[in-house]
Amino acid sequence: KRAGEPMQRQLLLVLSALVVALMLLSPLATPAQATISAPAPISPEETPEWLRTKGSGFKFPDRFPLASQVAPEIFERYTPSFKIDPALLELLKDPNTVKLDVIVQYDPSSGFDLSTLPPSVHVKHTFWGLVPFFAAELPADRAVLEALANVNGVVAVYRDAVSKSAPAAIAEILPAPSGGAAGLPRIESPWMFLMNETLEKIHAKELWDRGYTGMGVVVAVLDTGITKEFPNFYFPEDFPRPEWRLKNKIIDEVSFVPGEGPEDLNGRGTAVAHIIGSTGRTGGRIRYYDYDTGEWKYAYLSPEAAKGVAPGCFLMNLKCVNSDLDFQDSWVIAALVYAIRHGADVIVCDFLYEWWETIYPADWHSHYPVFYTIEWCVQNGAVVILPAGNEGPGYGTIATPGNLESVITVGATTEYDTVAPWSSRGTTTAQGLRGLPFPITGPAGALRTKPDIVAPGEMIVTSYYDWASVDYRFWAVSGTSMACAHVAGAVALLLEAFPGLRPASVKIALMQGADKLVDPFTGEYYDYNAAGMGRLNVAGAYEFVERNIGAGKFSEIGAPKLHKKAEAPAWKFEAPYFSNVSILVEDRITNLAEFSSYLNELRSLGVQIDYASTVLPRPGAGYVEEVDYYVERYGYASGWIDIIGPNDAEMMMVHFPVVYLYGYGYLRIYDENYNVKQLIYRAYRPSYTRAWYDIWSTAVEGNEIHIYYYLYYNAYFIIDKYTWAKELGEQLITPVESPHPYYNNMDEWYVIEVPGAYAFSIHFERIQIERFWDALYIYDENMHLVTFYYNWWYGSAYELTDVWTPIIWGSRAYLRLCSDFSVTYWGFRADKVRAYMPPQPFGKFYEEAKLIETPHPYEDNWAFGTPVSYSLESPHPAPANWTTTVAIYTESGKAISLHFSHIEIDEGDVLHVINPATDEEWTYSFPPCREDIWTTWFTTNASGYVELVIWIEDADGDGAEAWGISVDAYRTKAHRIWGPYLWYEADRIGGRLHFAFIELDCGDWIHIYDAAGNEWWWGGNATDVWTPTFVGERI
Repeated sequence: KRAGEPMQRQLLLVLSALVVALMLLSPLATPAQATISAPAPISPEETPEWLRTKGSGFKFPDRFPLASQVAPEIFERYTPSFKIDPALLELLKDPNTVKLDVIVQYDPSSGFDLSTLPPSVHVKHTFWGLVPFFAAELPADRAVLEALANVNGVVAVYRDAVSKSAPAAIAEILPAPSGGAAGLPRIESPWMFLMNETLEKIHAKELWDRGYTGMGVVVAVLDTGITKEFPNFYFPEDFPRPEWRLKNKIIDEVSFVPGEGPEDLNGRGTAVAHIIGSTGRTGGRIRYYDYDTGEWKYAYLSPEAAKGVAPGCFLMNLKCVNSDLDFQDSWVIAALVYAIRHGADVIVCDFLYEWWETIYPADWHSHYPVFYTIEWCVQNGAVVILPAGNEGPGYGTIATPGNLESVITVGATTEYDTVAPWSSRGTTTAQGLRGLPFPITGPAGALRTKPDIVAPGEMIVTSYYDWASVDYRFWAVSGTSMACAHVAGAVALLLEAFPGLRPASVKIALMQGADKLVDPFTGEYYDYNAAGMGRLNVAGAYEFVERNIGAGKFSEIGAPKLHKKAEAPAWKFEAPYFSNVSILVEDRITNLAEFSSYLNELRSLGVQIDYASTVLPRPGAGYVEEVDYYVERYGYASGWIDIIGPNDAEMMMVHFPVVYLYGYGYLRIYDENYNVKQLIYRAYRPSYTRAWYDIWSTAVEGNEIHIYYYLYYNAYFIIDKYTWAKELGEQLITPVESPHPYYNNMDEWYVIEVPGAYAFSIHFERIQIERFWDALYIYDENMHLVTFYYNWWYGSAYELTDVWTPIIWGSRAYLRLCSDFSVTYWGFRADKVRAYMPPQPFGKFYEEAKLIETPHPYEDNWAFGTPVSYSLESPHPAPANWTTTVAIYTESGKAISLHFSHIEIDEGDVLHVINPATDEEWTYSFPPCREDIWTTWFTTNASGYVELVIWIEDADGDGAEAWGISVDAYRTKAHRIWGPYLWYEADRIGGRLHFAFIELDCGDWIHIYDAAGNEWWWGGNATDVWTPTFVGERI
């Protein structure tokens, strides 16, 4: 599920008649997209993004069909000439090679099974089973390599090559600026191409004027990462979608580069992303190189000149190139599949192989997995864009994989509308020597005209990735990567205007709408292999689509023209899609296991599923209590620990802050009948572990739990508390289980969710997992390890049955099954849960628009400590033990202090001022006569009201009288300068407010309170802040 109201490329069925019409307009049209239905995943919007990448253990059917299902011809084309990559055989000749990184291609129709791999092959990534490859690691042993290649269903074993990305963005200083090289006059900006100038060149603002800014379109950037905190990656305060104002447009970020996070440590990815989607919220200082003086200089950029091509689009940061511009094929494949799996409409690929790396057949075939995956992305409806490379002006220098036909390959132009001399030229040279290509058939054959189009790419002013550490925000960068970014932004504009437009149609429209460029040296149009169809003109592309996809083109499905909202994914045409439809499921009296598949199907079609247990007010279910109980054991020791809970306890479990086991030491957990329910021992997978921290024992039924321990050498453990529970709500679930038996080398994740639960325990009908070598781990919704299980002794006979986990806090648990390379047992099966649900007085919160705002700016004429006139006097004289109660209402005073203009009490008497609500007290006794004195501060209630008791105590008991006291003023710690605003709604149980934007002067506060005494204070600046829940109709 995408954030906001995202653009969906899976929107309209572009009929074959349209595709034929478009293909007639260009010889470069790609084949029409095949349409295959696939089941939707279960509740993807509720599953953490990173966990959805953990393989098939969730039992969630993937939304996207396999590449071999979408277009079988792709699988046939990408069958290499070898079974084992020759590069791997060369590596084996090197005595320093100790391991091999490989990518294995398999035939999905062959019954291929990962469990049949040689034991020493470690699978690193399955790419979620969506493309017929997996990445693995194996010893540098030819026998193992050949055994892998001979596994049933394996098509080929490739080297998982590490490549240096061909330069697609070049240095800030050009060897010779293009203006001088072409003999053209200087322009006023010193060798800089500002974004407002490039936007005019490509006619982007004409689409802005039509209302299209790329809003909702998701552009995935596969590069060196993005510095997301740059101000221009936040939507502005006036963004049309209020829910996205001042929020970051980078809605997802993942690094596939080991050892590096998603942040940009190189600069190229941030520069590309800024050109695509900068919102232009800020300008700033530019660092540039002045070619006249040979010096670095600075200038200033206005926000308008820093706006990207598609300021309304969303960005996805998928880092697959490291800071040294190295990338590995498996990183790239994972990023491509992730982009499709998580809803990217446009994919910008900024990884390029050097042209000479792929001109020989064997080298070309070695990268088939990458080419295959790119083709699969296009087949699934994503527009894939690549830079042509910076190896010009020679011909035959298009960088791979820019020579694939289905992608849009982009060259670069200058501010003078000339093709940059360093921009790579066609034709393509796949499987041929440079300049002497060998023509072949297939999707990436030689002698193909490239690039497809050119766009501004020289000295483009864009964001500097490390802006927070230097004294400038922008730099001028050149390269076909910058040109590629312009085209990506243009595609986002087109996809917002024409949702569902397929990649082939987008490509044709861009090429047909481009502006022809004239070569200044010849006075004639540029060669197609230099400039493609011309310089990008997104307005021309829009008009081309509008002309060719008009009324009547969609008469077969009853739609006269393309719409801004679509009804179904492009690959699932037969399924309706429901918007603004919700269903309330009465799960409190219903067995959800009986029809969970049906609910999941409805959810995949856009239906909002609400559960009564989470929506409606409800009484509580169950009781859970923690009890302090301290035990510790150290060194060589063995024995029993018996813990007896309350008589009405129905479940018991103990907490271990630490368990450190050495050698053969262990703990066993028994129930009241001395049936073993858990073994706590060391673990081998996923990594060797002998120390456990902050874990719970399994839960046992009854009010007794017995622990037998055997400690060896310096082992020890500590128990600090136990938990008991009763009357939990038991319900069946759709069984969650491992394969039977489970596989070798597994690392699979499963999820169990209990809607509305505050905490719950999972019941395992059976656990049969090899002790020590394999393990089943239980995590809570915050991915904190709760406990773990395997057999309680060596051998399959020592399994666990009828096991309840400890209480897992939250409504979701994650199960992780890890196995080693050898023995496997039956596995596990979970069949029911017991849930703890405290009373829910409010039910579900419903959001609605509610505009409350101060004047901008608000006025503040109050000075701290300003006295407020107030008159109070005792009788004169004041009798012994005279007392009175005063009530004062301040304007949100927060705290109040009284001013005594005169005090005259008998010597030995004491003057008291008391706040009964808070027990605050101020006293005065000596000297007995005093003028002009302030009390300490007394706290008011939420509305500024306070009652104070004033008492002259006859402390010495002599009964003497004196003149008394006089109060003439009070002061407050704060003062209301705006409000109060009453938010009233009849029959409301409670509510809370969302602050989109808060900007307060230092020392000023927002104050919210209700009639029940709940209050909330907020001081400082912030965006996107929710208050706590307040009670009642008046807030």
